[in-house]
This record gives sequence, structure tokens and C-alpha cells, in this order.
Amino acid sequence: MDIVLNIVKYIIAYIGIPAGVLFLLLKFWGKKWLETYFQKDLESHRYQLNTLFNRINKVHEKEFDVLPEMFSYMIDALDALKAATSAVKEYPNIMEMPDERLREILIEKDVPEYKIGHILSLSMKERQKDYQQIINFKKIYESKNKIIDFHKFVERNLLFLSDDLQEQFSKADGLMWSIAINYEVGEEATRDGEREGWKMKQEAFKKTQKDIQPIIEQIRKLVQKRLRFKEA
Repeated sequence: MDIVLNIVKYIIAYIGIPAGVLFLLLKFWGKKWLETYFQKDLESHRYQLNTLFNRINKVHEKEFDVLPEMFSYMIDALDALKAATSAVKEYPNIMEMPDERLREILIEKDVPEYKIGHILSLSMKERQKDYQQIINFKKIYESKNKIIDFHKFVERNLLFLSDDLQEQFSKADGLMWSIAINYEVGEEATRDGEREGWKMKQEAFKKTQKDIQPIIEQIRKLVQKRLRFKEA
């Protein structure tokens, strides 16, 4: 009798046959016929539901792989950007450094040979200034590459992002790229002796410290929610 009751509940809830009509069917055609008739339909729906749940589980399993890695790409990009735009940087004192030692350091920093020759031709004071600018440009170049890596990873995995996560990851990506470009333009202006360059660099530094953090925090909460962090 239990299977009949389950069938009755299923038909009323999902197929929409009125209860009165259903009981008339039971009266005239009997329990056995209904069990046979609707068992096939129930099995069909059960199969469809199982298929749907399997697909959902596979997507969620992929989220467990993609979201932590995407968050990691984002933090790597942010760390590189902070290092590039930091208002406080440490540089070695190269003003009294012998040419051979200076050449070794520049080679270690992957400075092109033509720039090495240029630096070695400068006065001691100018060497220090030129070296610092080369390091600054190198750091901003590295940060841009990290942001590009983050951007590409997001684009490759958009399928596994909910709308709110896609929006926030895109915000972080766009803002970090904008900061990097503005700082790079400011560094170029500073090299050319323009005061506006310092202002651009300061603004980029402030945005890195303040504007990006609320977005990162929002993403962290959304990722933990998707991964059911509190249930772990």
C-alpha cells in the first residue's frame, strides 16, 4: 500500500491530476494497474533527477578546485602590485660600487646590455637615480604580468563563477590593471622630471592600500559561502 500512497502523492504534487479523479481511477482500475502504469514514469523522473544532481555535483566539485586557485592568482597579483607601488622601497647604494660589481648586479636583475652600458657611463649620483627607475619599471612590469595571469585564469573559468563572483573578480581585475597603468605612467612622467608623475604614483599607492581591500574581502566571503566554509 505504501507504494500506492507514494504514487498518489507524486501525481497530485507534480503531475497535477485532481485527487477526486485519481481516486476514481483507483476504484475502477485498481491498485495493481496504477502501480504498473506509474512505476515507469516514476523511474523516468528518478533517472532525470539523478542525472541533474550528478551534473550539479560535478560543477560544485570543479568549484572546489577553481575558486581557491583563482583567489590565489588574485592575491599573487595584488602582492606584486603592492610591491611595485609601495611608497617605501629599498635599493642598494651603488654610487661607490665598482663597475664590475655593478655590472654583475644589473645582469642579475635582467637589465639589457644597452642599459647597463648607459648606467656605467653616468656619474655616481645619476647612476643611483637611473638604477632605481629601472627597478621600479621592472617591478611594475612583473605586477602587470601577474594581473594578466589572473585575468586569463578568470576568463578560462567563467563557466564556474556565479554572477556575483564574476562581478567582484572582474572589479578586482579591472582596478588592479588601472592602478598598474597609472603608476607606470606616473613613473615615466617622474623620469622626465614632471611633478604630476609623483602625484599619480601616490594616488596609485593609495588605491592599492584602500580601494582594492573591500573588493578582496567581498570575494573572500563569497568564495567561502560557495565552498560552504562554515559547514566544514
